Amino acid sequence: MNLKTTKKAIVFDADVLIHFSKGSSILILKKIYPKYEKWVLEAVKGELKYGKAKSELELAFMDGFIKLIDFPPISSEIYREYAKIKRDEPRIGEGEAHCLAFVRFNENVLANANLKDIRKYCETHNVAFLTTMDLLCEAVRSEIMTEEEADKFIDDVKSQNSKLPCSYLFEYLDRRYL
Repeated sequence: MNLKTTKKAIVFDADVLIHFSKGSSILILKKIYPKYEKWVLEAVKGELKYGKAKSELELAFMDGFIKLIDFPPISSEIYREYAKIKRDEPRIGEGEAHCLAFVRFNENVLANANLKDIRKYCETHNVAFLTTMDLLCEAVRSEIMTEEEADKFIDDVKSQNSKLPCSYLFEYLDRRYL
């Protein structure tokens, strides 16, 4: 995805952070789209209550390449949008709803792997988004990872009971350009 230069940050949902943790690659996020800040909302941090992803996220906070962002107050337009999403889209989780409302009004980019739940909202409201696979493709395109390392990442993530749309990076690339 060609990100507009008006975008200032990539806002991560928990699923992408979990994927990169399972792929032993969370620190690689620092190098992907280096001109963009990386943000995590409090609600998303709260979804990572235990395990490797939580501890790696804490390291990313200490390193400073991921910033923890507070959600706006209840009186804000963003909070009202969050409440509307939760009311109208019951399949969308807490962290996802927070992220969708936040990026809609802040013109940032959402990093989320659950397209089934968020695609329609993003397209309706012109919200830019990246998936785990998009980030992985950028890592290979930018020579941060090799295609073989990306394939190992995919295998590692899938072997730990997470879903990704393919088993090899080339399969995803073939689908993207159909």
